[in-house]
Amino acid sequence: MARRIFLMVAALTVGIMIGSVAMTETGRLTYYDGRNIVERMKAYEKDASNMGDKDFYNHGVFTGYVVGVIDANRLNPKHPVAGAKVNELCAIVAKYLKNNPEKWDLSGAVLVAEAINEGFPG
Repeated sequence: MARRIFLMVAALTVGIMIGSVAMTETGRLTYYDGRNIVERMKAYEKDASNMGDKDFYNHGVFTGYVVGVIDANRLNPKHPVAGAKVNELCAIVAKYLKNNPEKWDLSGAVLVAEAINEGFPG
């Protein structure tokens, strides 16, 4: 009986994960595209401006996604981004997203990487 419950939970989990994968315009599968990141970014900006109710979940998803992409790219420790504060990184990504709505169909990870490379050339 325990094994049956485990298999049902595992199947449900996989189904949810597969259902949350989106196809970008470039034909790549991604969990978050630019539109998903922008929705989370709105919560980050609202919280940063102290306007309205706080949305800690989406604020945290945005912040975590930005930091996760940077960590996953394993930037050179001497790269200028290495000494940046998390809020600074998020602000750079938010500005890039707002200035490039035509790219929102791309993978969120690609957009974060582009924003950081533009914000910290070198």
